[in-house]
Amino acid sequence: MITITGWLLEYPIIYVQNIEESINEMESNNEGNCLGNEELRLCRVYLRKQGADKNRQILLSFSFPKSILSTTEKEIFARLKSLFNSRLLEQQNAFWENECEVEVSDVCLPVVAL
Repeated sequence: MITITGWLLEYPIIYVQNIEESINEMESNNEGNCLGNEELRLCRVYLRKQGADKNRQILLSFSFPKSILSTTEKEIFARLKSLFNSRLLEQQNAFWENECEVEVSDVCLPVVAL
């Protein structure tokens, strides 16, 4: 179900972990879930209101295990930004600026909501 949701929301990275392996690993390590204490790449796409330097809203936020991507991630984030920027230009909206911001950071959390 998570993969269809990610596809419908147009997440650029959709992945599924092996459930049996994850459960065995969690039990042996006493971890909260399969992504607990994993290095994750967190990506957020923001919209900024016209004329407001600091007032921005999150349009999309997702994370994925840092280990599943290699050097192609810059290209993925560039395509993501291009996709939403083209939609903003199509809308010709006076409320939002015509360009979104993509922010990428690394996080490591003890428990991750799936």
